[in-house]
Amino acid sequence: MPVLPILLTLLLAACGSTAPDLGADAGVDGFASRQVAAAEAERAAGNLAAALSRWRTLLLVPSEAARARTMIAELEPEIAARTREAVNKGEAAYARGNSREGDRWMLAALALIPAEETATASLRREFSARAVTQARGKIDSEYPPVITGEDPAAVRAPTFAALYQAGRYRELIARAKQTPPPSGSNEAMLLRRAHLQLANAASAGDRTLELDHLHAALAAQPLAKDPLLARVVALRGALSDEWLKTGSSLLQSDLEAAIRALEKSLHYNPGNHNASLRLHQARTLQRNLSRIQNTSPGS
Repeated sequence: MPVLPILLTLLLAACGSTAPDLGADAGVDGFASRQVAAAEAERAAGNLAAALSRWRTLLLVPSEAARARTMIAELEPEIAARTREAVNKGEAAYARGNSREGDRWMLAALALIPAEETATASLRREFSARAVTQARGKIDSEYPPVITGEDPAAVRAPTFAALYQAGRYRELIARAKQTPPPSGSNEAMLLRRAHLQLANAASAGDRTLELDHLHAALAAQPLAKDPLLARVVALRGALSDEWLKTGSSLLQSDLEAAIRALEKSLHYNPGNHNASLRLHQARTLQRNLSRIQNTSPGS
């Protein structure tokens, strides 16, 4: 294989794109033509980050390199400006107490620049703060405090470290609920790890519980550039898509259940455009049916 196709394949892999067929039938020119068309379509659809990624793959194609540099020079400041706008609107929404709108704008910023620091930090802060109210209720009911008739002073309770080493994560969480460890302490880190262990255990069968434990882990001991944040965002997106699918399938059979499912979809990802459209359609249909029922003869 010539050097240029090899370089193109490696560059596409680094950009997260599917490697093209650069065999005899495809050729570099055919690949370049398809990439140009795809990049223009992505930009027209508003997917600026995807368009930028495609133009970058064309920097190694001599016939398109100059055009690619021009388009990259246009897209990068446009992406930066839109990202700043999204971050500013997200921070303003959070300041007004509108968490859903704030999340939507911060996720929009991350869709443009996945590693954008302000949006990442804001989402981590918001997820950690809301984890106290979103996850604690479920975890409180799941791990109630153990009440015995023994004198607590007469019983030496095992340490957080001993509970963690023994895999007694639920007991550790119940203990922390009674006496929350200070942030930054070894106990807080063990609490985070206990929630993470239970999140991993739940990931195969109960993604809602997994998300609760991830939120609680973030709240127990947040970290700078927390790796859990990306997992939380991805999981919220997956749950949103799952509820969108459920809601869409119920539109023809159970309108109220469909609306509840679509509302859950938006709860997990306020930026899910398809869920917003479906929910608007469902509510419009519900209003129209209500009007028909109210104006029908004998009603």
